[in-house]
Amino acid sequence: MTAAKLPILTGRGRDSEMDEPLILERELTTFRPPAGEIESVKILQREDCTWYLKLGISWKAGHEHVVCHYDKRKLKIYSSIGSAVRHVCDTYNYDGRIILFPHKGASIK
Repeated sequence: MTAAKLPILTGRGRDSEMDEPLILERELTTFRPPAGEIESVKILQREDCTWYLKLGISWKAGHEHVVCHYDKRKLKIYSSIGSAVRHVCDTYNYDGRIILFPHKGASIK
């Protein structure tokens, strides 16, 4: 999958974009290569206090990938840190270090 413009929505609507490599969730679950490993997990907070995932993966080394929905190139967001952590651990079978990046001035839920 190639890098694409990914809209970041804030309370005022679509006002900024980021260039990040994207990965569909199905590439992390159903279509993950047999020896494919998630090497790093970052959970980042947006201005609207929601969270999203950025993963380092062994079969597409050299870049971190922002996680999208299973079959859509739409950012997968979480309302709380807990739901994001549970999803990473339970769905992707990840048991390593998770790094959190709260947004300056946003509340943490």
